[in-house]
Amino acid sequence: MKRAILFTISAGLIGATVSADASGADTTQAQTNQWALVEDAADGGTSAGLVYVPESKGMLLWGIRARKDWRGRVLSQRYWAELFAPASGEWSELVPDAGRVEVFQGRGTWEGKWVKHESGYEMPALPGCNRAYWHANQFCYVPELKKVFYYQGGMTFTYDPVAREFANVEIPIEQSPPDVMLGSMAWDPVNRQVILFGGGYVHQADWHTWDKRGTWAYDPAGNSWRKLTTGSREMCAAFEQLDTSIKGPLRDLWGGCRAAAFEYADQSGGKKAIDLSTDAVALGQELQATADELAGQGTDRYERSRFGAASEVLRERVCPKLVEAADALKIDDGWKAFHAVQSACNSLIDAREAVAVAPRPRHYARLVTDPVNKLIVLWGGDGEDRFFADTWLFDLAKGRWEHCRPDVHPANVGSAMVAMDYDSKKKVVVLVRQAGDVWTFDAKDRQWHKLAVAGFQGGATFMGMEYDPASDLHVLVAMKGQERKTQTLRPDVASAEVADAESSPGTEEAWRPGYGAGSGHPGDKVGRTWQLLPKTQSEFRQRVVDTKKFLDTVPANEWTRVPNSYGGFGRAYGSFCYKPEG
Repeated sequence: MKRAILFTISAGLIGATVSADASGADTTQAQTNQWALVEDAADGGTSAGLVYVPESKGMLLWGIRARKDWRGRVLSQRYWAELFAPASGEWSELVPDAGRVEVFQGRGTWEGKWVKHESGYEMPALPGCNRAYWHANQFCYVPELKKVFYYQGGMTFTYDPVAREFANVEIPIEQSPPDVMLGSMAWDPVNRQVILFGGGYVHQADWHTWDKRGTWAYDPAGNSWRKLTTGSREMCAAFEQLDTSIKGPLRDLWGGCRAAAFEYADQSGGKKAIDLSTDAVALGQELQATADELAGQGTDRYERSRFGAASEVLRERVCPKLVEAADALKIDDGWKAFHAVQSACNSLIDAREAVAVAPRPRHYARLVTDPVNKLIVLWGGDGEDRFFADTWLFDLAKGRWEHCRPDVHPANVGSAMVAMDYDSKKKVVVLVRQAGDVWTFDAKDRQWHKLAVAGFQGGATFMGMEYDPASDLHVLVAMKGQERKTQTLRPDVASAEVADAESSPGTEEAWRPGYGAGSGHPGDKVGRTWQLLPKTQSEFRQRVVDTKKFLDTVPANEWTRVPNSYGGFGRAYGSFCYKPEG
């Protein structure tokens, strides 16, 4: 068994002490603002994601991360449910021997099934693409039931850590939310319901109709799910109006400009440049009228600020670019118009986001309930091609999302799954990034503060953290591969300070570096592509001439590497085309 070395710092004295055996450390003596390593297990075997269970006075960790590899070799002996007791610093397994079976379906399945062991023990069998490894934070404790609540594989079920039993609450999938994974859940103490938000990888047949910003609520009393309306009627209408403009007239104009730029409009049934110019002018006028309508709308101060922001983006950034596109089309310069319309499209998306009624879709984020301020706090998450570092608040009384813009906030570069919980004694949200830095969020002043904390054992891929009010400790589980580190922290919130401008509200998104398998290119592959495209029609025509000269020099029956400044991204499936003219 490994032993942990704990460094303590106090009043100018720095020393090293050796803890008790790492699996049974005395957590009650934890130093303030100092991580203590309680367990360092080579066979972690479970996915991170903790939930505090009051009746058990401990944290439940649920789900096998990977029992076997693709060759059938055993990777882990851990099973479905374990409980960590902060008072003793020890883990214990909660599933009876009879239930210790590998129950998951193949990757070709998408709907969860309920299985019964020959001993009579029952538990969920999740599809390979939706097993516990993927659940992230998509669970929470329900005081009404005194059970942990899950929605996985299109199936709603519970786990009773006292009775050590799973139970299927038997809600048909057609009456459930979309079968999302990697989402997050939190208990709403105001309305006595479970809130589900985020996630992705939808496997229902109607995935294309899924509202990726949807917020869902589960009512334990009625045993039913329903989708919530999370914005006022005015906000919802404004968002829908701008979204329609992006997907409708602006997209049509974008396609027409592309045809003009590549000079194939006559082959695609597209409009002539002069006709597209008229369309650009008309759309600019329409969006200018929309900007005038939005200004001053809103049912409260927050909404009025959002309507004002959207109106300003339309006036200052979208409409001028459409004028620029119209002028370029009048002189038959499709490429200059194409760039202008793309810029207008990007800005129109920003205008739409200003009046968003919910956060953007994401994975691995964590919902944390702040019962004092009657809020659910959301920070960051993985947007697949980018990481988010934004802060959102869900008002439990109003049922509304609000995009909170603090003066400073944690950055989210290179870390998808962070750990968050609520400190009920100090009444703040505590966040730990994968780098080990600790932040607190006070919903009263809506600001993030950074703590100076030492001793973090990092290198994690998946993280989960929960607060134990009895011992006043935050318990963090950090996993990488099959390794699992359990650490505890007692933060001194009074010592937290507003951090230097590490991240500002203007940097709430960061592109994932090298996005795409095997790629060394920057994550913003779309932006990078636009930088390298021709800027004017004359530049495009010259490139066509140069490319033809190069192709004339290509030898027959021999692969020739095409020189370019921007290669394709790493890929799993390739393709090629045939040039019939030779």
